[in-house]
Amino acid sequence: MPALSAGSGSLGYPQMLMPGGFYNNQIRMQKVVPTLADTVHWMKGSHNFAFGVYAERGILNGSADYAGAFPQGQYTFNPGNGYFEYNSTAAGTGVFQNAAFVACENPDPNGTSRSSGAAYFGSCINPVAMMYMGYTDSFTQTNFSPIVDMQYTTVAGFVNDSWKLHRVTLLLGARAEHLGPWFDRHNNGLATFSPALYNSECAGRNCSSQAMPGISWHSQNSNVTNSVSKPPMIYFTPRVGAAIDIFGTGKTVLRGGWGVYRNEEEFQPYALAGATAQGYKTSQSIGQLSFDLVDDQSPINPPDINVYTLSPTDNVRPIYYQFNLTADQRLKWNSLLEVAYVGSESRNLASYDTQSGGSTNGYNGSADLNVLPLGAYFQPTFSLGLLSAANSGIIVAPSSAGDISSMTTAEQDFYRNYPFYQHIYALKHAYYANYNSAQVSWNRSSGLVSWGANYVFSKDLATAASYNNTLADPLNLRNDYNPAPFDRTHVFNIHYLINFGTRYHGGNRVLSKAANGWQISGISSVLSGVDLPSEQGENFGFGYGNLQVTRVYMPQQINGASGAPLNCQNTYHVTPDPNGNTYCLTNMNPVVWMGTPDYQLMPTLTCNPAGGPAKHQYMNPTCFGVPLPGGTASGVFALSTNPSGQGQYRLPYIHGPAFMKNDASLIKDFTVGEGKALQLKASAFNFLNHPEVSFNNNDSSNLNLGNLLGAVPGQALTVPELGHKDFGIANVKYGSRLMELSARFTF
Repeated sequence: MPALSAGSGSLGYPQMLMPGGFYNNQIRMQKVVPTLADTVHWMKGSHNFAFGVYAERGILNGSADYAGAFPQGQYTFNPGNGYFEYNSTAAGTGVFQNAAFVACENPDPNGTSRSSGAAYFGSCINPVAMMYMGYTDSFTQTNFSPIVDMQYTTVAGFVNDSWKLHRVTLLLGARAEHLGPWFDRHNNGLATFSPALYNSECAGRNCSSQAMPGISWHSQNSNVTNSVSKPPMIYFTPRVGAAIDIFGTGKTVLRGGWGVYRNEEEFQPYALAGATAQGYKTSQSIGQLSFDLVDDQSPINPPDINVYTLSPTDNVRPIYYQFNLTADQRLKWNSLLEVAYVGSESRNLASYDTQSGGSTNGYNGSADLNVLPLGAYFQPTFSLGLLSAANSGIIVAPSSAGDISSMTTAEQDFYRNYPFYQHIYALKHAYYANYNSAQVSWNRSSGLVSWGANYVFSKDLATAASYNNTLADPLNLRNDYNPAPFDRTHVFNIHYLINFGTRYHGGNRVLSKAANGWQISGISSVLSGVDLPSEQGENFGFGYGNLQVTRVYMPQQINGASGAPLNCQNTYHVTPDPNGNTYCLTNMNPVVWMGTPDYQLMPTLTCNPAGGPAKHQYMNPTCFGVPLPGGTASGVFALSTNPSGQGQYRLPYIHGPAFMKNDASLIKDFTVGEGKALQLKASAFNFLNHPEVSFNNNDSSNLNLGNLLGAVPGQALTVPELGHKDFGIANVKYGSRLMELSARFTF
């Protein structure tokens, strides 16, 4: 039975993933990690030395791709991707025809939701109906569920010295460590890809071996080491810190530190390379598919498969620099004020992304050796005619593509550098991240009232930070350097405790029990909203919809066989370009705009979109625009004023709704005998009953810039052109006061 992916349950049918198919009490992962650690301290005068050793051997035996291995196949039925949108034909016919990338419209020209014009209906197809009728928008399949048995070894030693002088304490430390690479315990090895080997085995898609051309591993080729890469045997990581008592009174202290840190890498990307060495591969088809078409292509037949490899030249490993500087000042009421700068830099991060807070883990385009760059389909050597001419049984059927927007996955892959494959993922350490913050805290921990208040102003930036692991530009990571989805610019917290203790000292036992032992505690937090572009995938689903008549300049951007140029001239009165052509479009498609399926089409910006005119509107959609379609940068067709077809890569910081919470508790303690106590507690969460404004997690259409209606490329969007008129408006309120009563008896 195939797996069904329901897009986090939002498509209306149950999600049944079943990675690996049905299984009965099978061990998915056996993990054995024997560890040895010891630390010895030695005091010598004003020095406090610490010497330590650490050794660890990790042995993991289990599924290399537990969440992604679907030998039984995996379907999605999502009309929202544009492949199954419909609109009406000529008025009065009542007949609907396929018009890819056009939103659903009411055939009644008067509409039903506004006084004139076609009323936007959203997606016209029910995903459940698509399932019953046998129409799917994507199908993914692996050839088996890979099991790997792998190992790494870590050995480290460190020495620290805390050296106390008159007013200065110095901390000096160094760590030497061996972070051994992952390797296959059965000496089969991990897989690597060689362009030279591929070119010797293949002429385009026609390869002497239909297995995995260009890929080798240790048991097949002894020149390839078991682990493929060879990171340094020893890493030296120093760290230093200091604290200075400015006036020698202990009331004013300046302290700071700097250190370098490393860690053993995660199992998953190396396990996938081990699986590739076993012959593991994944195929994926995206588009307007049917069960019959999928059956013709399944089980997996090469080419157009995805594989996972390592590079023998990728020998760097992640490194983390952490630094801080803090000033402490004792104040009145026995309180402490701290002002600090705290920062970190992370370099050589792996291109396999296991996100904290993200929804998608795995590789993305930055690790793909087979990326089609911007304008790949606009090159002078490009021709759709090559598809039929080269078809020798490898492509399932002779090409029916009339333009680059209608090419199948296999047809798109035909033009890749290594066309036997769709994606060749090779782990590389190129990601980076930075965190910088100013932190202020004021704390008092004694007396009738104790409190703590802290404020943090920070910025957390990272490459490939989008929650869905999608890159706008897979070849230039600087264009993908954005706020992390969990970044909060401002964070303020305050907590307090009022301990009334014993206030009544009279001899009345009843009054003593009633008046004494009361406490009031609480905590309040205010956080600024997250960055909406990073939290929503950077481009808000932009790239599809209906446009006003738009001129393009290259024949592959339109379906010439359908009479489109003549229709552009006679119906839309498009005048000939300098080449005498009247090419035009009325629908938007990222492949047509950029000449590649591997980039994320971004909108243009005409103003700062943060905020909007409506209540609770956090983004102004009229600040976004549609970029002009791209084209070749040289030759007679170099007529586009925006050859890349791309909009603006990095959007401004757009804060979503802020978060505020106030909790409080009333506590009463009773002594009920020697060694016995009773505590009664009444707590109120969100005791101010303050509702929070938010977007709807179950319906994110008001954060979607897709399904445009009559937009004009080169111009800013207008509200009537939006498929979702409430774009950027937080339309949900949540949160209510919650009371909790509890009792605790100790004895």
